[in-house]
Amino acid sequence: MTPALPQLDDVFGGPRERTSSMSGDAASGLMQNQHNQMGTGHAGQTSSPEFSHPYGLPHETPSHSMRAPSVPNFTPSSQGRSPYLGHDSRTPFSNSEPSSRAQSLGPARMEYNQHPYPRQQQQMSMHGFSRPPLFQEPGGYHSDDLQNQFSQLAAEHARLSKEMHNLYERSQITSEKLTTLETFSLDLQAAIAQLQRQQEPEKKPNRTLVNKYPELKSLIHPLFFEFCCINQALKRADRIKLLCEVEPLETGEPFELCEQKQVWHPNWKGHVDDEINAVFIQEIAMRLWNNEKALRERAGMGQIPDGAYAIGTISDCVKSYFRNVHKQYLELNDDEKAEKALRRKTNSKHRARRQTVTKARRKAAKAFESQASQGAMAMIDTDFASDVLSYASDGDLSDNTIQRRKDAGVGDSAFMVEGSEWRSVDYVVFLRWLTFKSKNESEEGDEVNDRPPSKRRKVTQKKKQSKLVFDLAPSKMNEDPPISHKKTNPTVPFKSMVSAKWLKTHLDMVLLDGGEWLSGFYGTVSEKDVYKQDWTYLKELDGWQKMADDAGSESDVE
Repeated sequence: MTPALPQLDDVFGGPRERTSSMSGDAASGLMQNQHNQMGTGHAGQTSSPEFSHPYGLPHETPSHSMRAPSVPNFTPSSQGRSPYLGHDSRTPFSNSEPSSRAQSLGPARMEYNQHPYPRQQQQMSMHGFSRPPLFQEPGGYHSDDLQNQFSQLAAEHARLSKEMHNLYERSQITSEKLTTLETFSLDLQAAIAQLQRQQEPEKKPNRTLVNKYPELKSLIHPLFFEFCCINQALKRADRIKLLCEVEPLETGEPFELCEQKQVWHPNWKGHVDDEINAVFIQEIAMRLWNNEKALRERAGMGQIPDGAYAIGTISDCVKSYFRNVHKQYLELNDDEKAEKALRRKTNSKHRARRQTVTKARRKAAKAFESQASQGAMAMIDTDFASDVLSYASDGDLSDNTIQRRKDAGVGDSAFMVEGSEWRSVDYVVFLRWLTFKSKNESEEGDEVNDRPPSKRRKVTQKKKQSKLVFDLAPSKMNEDPPISHKKTNPTVPFKSMVSAKWLKTHLDMVLLDGGEWLSGFYGTVSEKDVYKQDWTYLKELDGWQKMADDAGSESDVE
């Protein structure tokens, strides 16, 4: 920081300093000047401007030196110099120059070193005063302090440089670790994705797409028979059989020409995406697309819904039907698969019939349970209902079964009801009572809601309640144990639902406690609470179970 320049008041109003020493030449000159002034008696008329400073110098010995006051208003030409009494450092003091210079000064002009009062000048010349230098170093500030500060700054710079170098090395190490972690993370994600692909089940085809668009389904089926040159006037079972008999060509071509007509030979045994099958499916899809396009251009509307009018959707529907034919082909050409397919088909039909009956019973059981009969809904399960069977002709039935059908008053094609041996008579009565109650409630609701208003009184005859099925003899009931096929929370029967004979022979059977209200339910029901045919069967079932219990008791005694 540059020290501040002194002001004019500081120069001329500051304390006076007595010069303690001066050079030999300057001292001699001053002594000679003083001698001349004392000889004349007029100190202010000296001819040398260099020694006419307003502040006179005292008589001192030559051994003393004098420091001249600094000039406050120096010109730029004096930069780098220290003017003393009109001289600079390069102008020597001499006795010849003052006289010549004094003659060149005009009398009317008074220089800054001329005093108008000679006596005062003489008195002042007797005392040696000097001014401090114009530029002085601030107090307490030395070059050693600068050196120390510079050393400290250099040391701090070295320390920061070293610290920055260490930080850079640590950043490099961290960057390498991050790169390693990123690589490991990518490898781990790839391994997880591979494991997920291995564990997830194979994506099943969208089999509901064809059922979503029945119009498209009705257009695809005839094209399969047309492409394979099968008469569509035949029955559906015969057409399917002939379609499954189509074998692929030995040449590997997808079709052959017969009377200038393409006859296709897909491989029903192969996969849907095989080369021959893929060409066959694509040809059918393009045929449907072009037919629909031409129909829309000609009539303004087509047969395929707008949501299915896309080549991708049409191709998926064609693939779905191809898989259906593939499945039927395997069932027809493999005895084991054909037997499984027939059994699966039969069980599916039986279960569908049980579901229809159970659905109606569940509605009535919900209302019955609201009347403080806890557990009524838990007793209703599709797998606990009776099987409803069909037959092809009377030749498949025994004489006793045909007579039972006639006694029930149903037609020749009526279904047979096969009961389960494990069920108690109270549980069977409860199920038949729910069926009768749900049927009456639905008919009464139909009469109230669907009957149009009439302007005149109309007499209606109540329909006679009857059934379209008949029951097989209790001795022909199945002996299968109660098994619920629910995937979550399978139904476990209550102890009151199982007959006494079954409990004696199946001691390890898991049962639930509760439903005590079901015991003796048969005694609370009258003939008018169930169908007439059911009442006859319930009395027969009760007698048969009692006889079986008595027979079991006698065998235990023996």
